Amino acid sequence: MKNRKFKHRIDKVNHWLQKYPVLVIITYRFLYGFRTVTPVIIGTSDIRTLTFLIFSFFSTFLWCLIYSSLGYLFGEIIKTQLAHIEHIELYIIGFLFMIGIAIYFIKRGRKKIT
Repeated sequence: MKNRKFKHRIDKVNHWLQKYPVLVIITYRFLYGFRTVTPVIIGTSDIRTLTFLIFSFFSTFLWCLIYSSLGYLFGEIIKTQLAHIEHIELYIIGFLFMIGIAIYFIKRGRKKIT
């Protein structure tokens, strides 16, 4: 079953690469499930190295710009929405840290029992 899914993805990328090579190079970073297959297929295709490098650089820049901007905006939204708990944030972080340590020791204890 896994091989059929993988083959289906390869066939899709090959089809897209034949029809829209530049678009595939620019967008494959944004497509979940195709990020592993696409570079391999591009590498075995007849696309020139310089063409790939130029559009891959552009795609990388675009990806970094989009995701860093989204991260910054998300951080600013969280900062403004949670400004009222600023005076107790260290207690919240400490509490979450203690929960994490407790979970770690509980799981570790279960492993020793079995």
